[in-house]
Amino acid sequence: MRLWHVVLRGLALVGILGAGACVPLSMAPSPVPLAGAHQHEFGVQNDVVFPLQEAGAQFWYRRDRGDDSEVFFQGGTLLGYGIFPYLGAGYRRYWVTPDSDDVAGFRDSMSLGWEFSGGAFAWFQMGLPMSARLGRSPIWLTSNPTVGLNNFGFLHLPVGTSLRVSDGVRINAVLGGWFFRELSFREYRLYSSAGVSFPW
Repeated sequence: MRLWHVVLRGLALVGILGAGACVPLSMAPSPVPLAGAHQHEFGVQNDVVFPLQEAGAQFWYRRDRGDDSEVFFQGGTLLGYGIFPYLGAGYRRYWVTPDSDDVAGFRDSMSLGWEFSGGAFAWFQMGLPMSARLGRSPIWLTSNPTVGLNNFGFLHLPVGTSLRVSDGVRINAVLGGWFFRELSFREYRLYSSAGVSFPW
């Protein structure tokens, strides 16, 4: 087969995949930093768009870099009017992380940082991952407002919870919305997601 045949077929495949490409619907991974001896985390979750138009699933993996930062990889698909796959990666850096040496007990229950993520077919976004623990309970409130270029909208506003079931299991749930698609004030998408993650 001639080289230009291979190139044309490759471009056709990229075009087909690009036409169906998507971005992660929900925030993932969880904005709660990895804690203790945990250096890795793998998670899966389902996503549903309201009113029920699309549903899908995503998976992700993150790794602690040891300097209050993480790298993560994510992939998945949405099913609705077609099949919309996505694959991407990102970098997250925390300004504030839970500090068990904090005498006042305030900083040991919150985190705040920034992240950049992007993926195949030119989508990218920047966010502010944040979390706050409810007292001494195993429940964290989470959010990661983002802005970026993708096919859902310019502004993403999620609110979620993360429940530590055990040392190696977390349950995550999110309600959120994407706004200003094509810079229109009338275009938005509301969604929910739920999943489980396994830190180690």
